[in-house]
Amino acid sequence: QGRMDEETAARDKHQKALDTLSGDLTLAKYWTQGFADIRFSLFNGTVQSLEDLINAFCSQQGLDFEKITIDTWKTTTDNKAKPEINLTVIRRGEEIEIDGLSDGECQRVDLACFFAISALVEQYLGFGLQLAVLDEPMTGVDRAGKQQIFDILYSISDKRQVFVTDHAATFQTLFNNIITVTKDETSTVSIR
Repeated sequence: QGRMDEETAARDKHQKALDTLSGDLTLAKYWTQGFADIRFSLFNGTVQSLEDLINAFCSQQGLDFEKITIDTWKTTTDNKAKPEINLTVIRRGEEIEIDGLSDGECQRVDLACFFAISALVEQYLGFGLQLAVLDEPMTGVDRAGKQQIFDILYSISDKRQVFVTDHAATFQTLFNNIITVTKDETSTVSIR
C-alpha cells in the first residue's frame, strides 16, 4: 500500500510538472505570437505612414495619381510569398506598375520616396537628415515638372544641404556653389 501511495504521489507530481510546463509553453506561445503581432502591426503602421507621405509628396508635385500603394510581399514562381517592397500607381481607377510610368513621373515618384523616407526617419528618430544627394533628378522630366522639382529643392535648401549631380547646366541658377567637373580628350579631369 505504501509503495502504491508513493507511485501515485510521484505520478501526480510529474503530472503537475507537465501541466505547469504545458501552461508555460502555452503562455510562451501567446507571448511569442503577441510580439509577432506587435512587430507586424508596427511594420504595417510604418508602411502605411510611408504610403501616406509618398502620396502627399506626389500630390505636392502635381502628379495626377489617385494613389500610390505599397505592397510588401511578392509571390514567387513557386507560389511562396517573400518580403519585397513594390509601388503601384492608381490612375483613373487603373493600377499601373511603377515601370509603366514615364521617365519624368518615375523621377518625381523617386523624389517623393526620398522625402517620405526622410520625413519618416525624422518622425521616428527625432532628427532630420541634413543632407540630400540627388543623382540627375531632372532626367526625363518635362518643363513643368522641372519647375516643380526646382521649387521643392529650393524649399528644402534652408533645412538641409542639397547636392545634385547633373550632366546639363540645369541647376546653375538654383544653387550658390557649383562644382564643375570636365574631362578632355586626354582623360584629364579638371574641377572648378
